[in-house]
Amino acid sequence: MNSPAKRSLTKIGQVLGREQEVAGIKTEDQLAGFSLLRGLAEELGLLASSVGQLLLDPRGEQFLALPSAERRQRLFNAYRTTTHWSELH
Repeated sequence: MNSPAKRSLTKIGQVLGREQEVAGIKTEDQLAGFSLLRGLAEELGLLASSVGQLLLDPRGEQFLALPSAERRQRLFNAYRTTTHWSELH
């Protein structure tokens, strides 16, 4: 499978340090917790959707340059407000 969605998923997996897990899958639903990570990254503006694929957003560098306490606070706020994931799934 070499679709734009798979390429996006592979790229995101590399950024998240989960290359091995992403290599053999076809959809993100096959990765435990990946939907949550993707949802949080979207909430934080680190990923952007574009015509059926996810793209890494340049704002990621800015986010990583923030002090760790600020990153944690933003991550927690994104977790509280995300609509991309639920503990019930």
